[in-house]
Amino acid sequence: MGEPDLEVSVTPRIREALQAAIDKTGKKDVASAGGLTTNQLDLLLGAEDPHIPMSVVSAACLTNRAGGDPHPNHSSVSECLKGATIRLPSRPGTSTPPVKSAEPIPQLTSKPRRPVSLMDQKSVKLINFGGNTISFLLLGYFLGGIVLSPLFGAPSCIGVSFSPPAASPCLGSIAGIVIGAFAGLGYTVYFFVKRL
Repeated sequence: MGEPDLEVSVTPRIREALQAAIDKTGKKDVASAGGLTTNQLDLLLGAEDPHIPMSVVSAACLTNRAGGDPHPNHSSVSECLKGATIRLPSRPGTSTPPVKSAEPIPQLTSKPRRPVSLMDQKSVKLINFGGNTISFLLLGYFLGGIVLSPLFGAPSCIGVSFSPPAASPCLGSIAGIVIGAFAGLGYTVYFFVKRL
């Protein structure tokens, strides 16, 4: 036998949502969608401290949503339940403390959420590889100007001028870029053939 549904105190919001659903489809359809007869629904709504099954409220809100009701108090279950008291169904001889619903009830998802990483592992490896390749070229450019230029009989240069700021390559800088490109090519072969 299934567990009985939670019960909700009938607030003005819930009465409005039920009335809107009854106006759209009729009392019989709303009651049967919530698992009740029309007489049971009338008895519950007419009680001194009315509490109705949560399924009736859900059915009324779904009916209103399907009918295109734009008012969130009529078509959203969480909005409809704000301020309502939710309790376990009462059994003879027992009393259950009510729970006051102040915030919308969160929707439970069937799958747990995985932590989202900014980038996947392959993207990080490719960015790392690109940075290393650019480093080979820049290092070749600057070291070539400083170390290789004197070997060609030219003065050392750093490959940039500061006034005005611009690149001013010398023969050693150009030779350094070529050597850096070959070093980068060797690194590429190592990175993609040996490590992957």
